[in-house]
Amino acid sequence: MSGAFVQLEELDERLRGKRILTYLPGASQQSLHYIRLMVSNVQAGGEPFVRIIAVTNSCLYRAYSDGLGATLIVGPRDNTDWSLILTACTAHPSTLIVVFPDCKAPDALLGRLPAASTLIQFRGLEESWTSRLYGFYFFPHVADMAGSDADLVIKRVTELQHSVPDLRSVLKELRLAGAGLVLSGSSLHWWDAREEVPALRRRPEITAALLHFLADTVG
Repeated sequence: MSGAFVQLEELDERLRGKRILTYLPGASQQSLHYIRLMVSNVQAGGEPFVRIIAVTNSCLYRAYSDGLGATLIVGPRDNTDWSLILTACTAHPSTLIVVFPDCKAPDALLGRLPAASTLIQFRGLEESWTSRLYGFYFFPHVADMAGSDADLVIKRVTELQHSVPDLRSVLKELRLAGAGLVLSGSSLHWWDAREEVPALRRRPEITAALLHFLADTVG
C-alpha cells in the first residue's frame, strides 16, 4: 500500500464510556449496517450494558431498536425527555445511548453524562451539523471516489478543523481496504467499515407490528 495509508493505524481503543459521532453514508440502504456495526463495536470486549436506550421518533428506527437489544425507547419532544434520559443514566451508569439520525443529543447532555455511560450519535453524512464535543468521529467507507460521499467526508473533516494532508488520496487507500476514517482528537485512524455483523433478530410481535405499519404506509 502507498504511504498515505500505512501512516494510519487501525483504531484499537475501547469505546465504552466514550461520546461517538458516526456519520452514515448517503445510500440509505447501508445505514442499518453501520448502526449495527457501531453498536457491536462498542459492546465488544466488555460486560453487557445494564441498559440500552434508543432515542428516536421514527417508527422504522423504533423497530430497529428492538433488534439492537434496546431496553428503553425514547422519542424526545423537549428537554424534559432528555432530562429523563440523563436521570436513567445516573441511576445505571453502565448505559449505552443510541441516538438515531432523526434526533440530536443536546450539548448539555453530553457534558453531564456519567463517565461510564456511552453515547453514539448517528448523523447523515449530508448534514452540515456537527459538534466538537465528541471524542470519536467515525466516517463511512467511501466506495466510489467519484460519488458525493467522498466530497462530503472531506467537507465534514474540514468542518471539524482537522487538517489531513491530501485527504482524497487517503480516502482512495481506505476504499481499497474497505475501511473508513476515524478522527479522535488530533489523531487519525482507520476502522473496518465492512465487517460482517449478525442480522437483526426481532421479537415476532415487533416484526408483525413493522409489517402492519408498512402495509398501512403503502396502502
